[in-house]
Amino acid sequence: MGRGRPPYPRSEDERVAIRREKVRLNVQAHRERQKLKKRLEALNAPYQPRLRWVQETKWQSKRATDTRDQNQVVKYAPTRCGRSPGSHCSLLNHPGPEKQYTLALLALFRSRLLPDRVTLRRPGPSEQRLTTPCAPWVVRGYELAAVKENPLMIGMLRALGLALLGADHQREDIQMVAQRTYQTTLPAVSRQLGLLMNGCNRSSSDYPTLMLSCHAAAMFELNVGGSLLDLNRHVRGLGCLLVHRFLESKSMPDDVYDLLEEYRLFELVFCFISRQKSVLTGTPLATEAISTDGRDLGNQHMSQISRLVRCAGSVPPIMVYVDRLKSGTLTGERELARMSKFLKTLSCTTTGLQIWCEDFLANDARSVAESSNYTSGHGDLAFPNLEVLTAWTYYLSFKMHTLETCISLLEHATLTQSSLREVEYVEDSTKCIQSSETDEEVILLRSDLLETTKLLLRSLPYFSETSLGYIGRSLVAFPLETAKRTLLHEFERRSSLTLAGSEAACVDSSDHTVQDIIEGIAALKLMATSAKASGCALFSD
Repeated sequence: MGRGRPPYPRSEDERVAIRREKVRLNVQAHRERQKLKKRLEALNAPYQPRLRWVQETKWQSKRATDTRDQNQVVKYAPTRCGRSPGSHCSLLNHPGPEKQYTLALLALFRSRLLPDRVTLRRPGPSEQRLTTPCAPWVVRGYELAAVKENPLMIGMLRALGLALLGADHQREDIQMVAQRTYQTTLPAVSRQLGLLMNGCNRSSSDYPTLMLSCHAAAMFELNVGGSLLDLNRHVRGLGCLLVHRFLESKSMPDDVYDLLEEYRLFELVFCFISRQKSVLTGTPLATEAISTDGRDLGNQHMSQISRLVRCAGSVPPIMVYVDRLKSGTLTGERELARMSKFLKTLSCTTTGLQIWCEDFLANDARSVAESSNYTSGHGDLAFPNLEVLTAWTYYLSFKMHTLETCISLLEHATLTQSSLREVEYVEDSTKCIQSSETDEEVILLRSDLLETTKLLLRSLPYFSETSLGYIGRSLVAFPLETAKRTLLHEFERRSSLTLAGSEAACVDSSDHTVQDIIEGIAALKLMATSAKASGCALFSD
């Protein structure tokens, strides 16, 4: 009998059932083998965690913070040993060479512009009184570019960093690359602004990005052109963007407040220099009113710079009015009442500035107030940091513009009243400005103005400190221009001659009536030469 054969013949149904069972067992065995194969492959394969890339730039910023030359910018990370594909982990990836180059440029931009020590506003209500000027936009712009990788900020800050690098090393090729980068990024910023102005719905986070991009564009053109007066249109454009944001949301978010404070300070500077009204005039963004006793300097959480800007914010419109008086477009008896009103406003402003000064010296600049050079009235003043230096010199500059405007207004009031009397206008004697009292007040104001100018001249040399950074040294432009204009106007009053700053050396210094003025102008010229040599832009030569 054959092996494995049944002792009796099977029927057809039995043979079919046996074949079906064999097929089922074969399929089951195949599936088990496939499962076992997959488990073995999984055990032999390397583990790959399901994690996303988390960018870490601290290692890069620490390496590039103190870089001062081009070699640090173009220096790439050393080559790492190769890894097998199986043991590779995405978390160990370093940024590529292009990204390292961009991060190094951004770090160079930040370290070159800012001083060695930076103080920023803390979020929420705070008793913090002083912050580093221009630091908010530099730090926030760097974060948007390096951390959040915003393409607009990356392009603008990369162009600005290359421009600074090319200027430092006198490399035209680097400057050409910076120009191409700027021209590539600028149309994208313009498109975003166009969408915003056309009423397209924009996220609230787009506004800081656009503001900072426009600010960086203004800084780039300033670095290329070197003219602060050309920067005026950029400043006013930023003001229009702020007004548009406020009118759309009916409030100013906290994340833009520090940028608004920075803007109000430097827009006020251009309002004084260009003798124009603020773009923010007529909106709650420009709080210019102060009480009659001059003590309403804002709430207790307002910074010192905001209080200073609020005190001096009422002066530029009066300067515009004085210019209209000089041009002869405003004449008549009714102007005397307006002049009297403006004189009262200037008096309140002067009182408010004096109160600000007393509080500032007592709480923020005690070391300056107690120094021997300050108390004796001789020698250059030393300051603990850029924050105190900027607040002090800008206070003196605002005060000088206020006094100068008050003097001009008093002189025009006297001339207007005299001309009205010549044509026999009948006025109430109580509304007339007494000529003798006006002359005495003008003399006192001119004396105060000259003393303030001398104090400012003793404060300006500290701006040449290298630790202040590019921005810190550039802040000398406004007080330098203010002192120059004040001395030239005083020279005209004493000698009845018009003098340009470049002609000061040709004036006879033996004339004792203008000797102190000539010496002051000569000192200013030396400071201006030093500032220009360090790459700072000025309002005039």
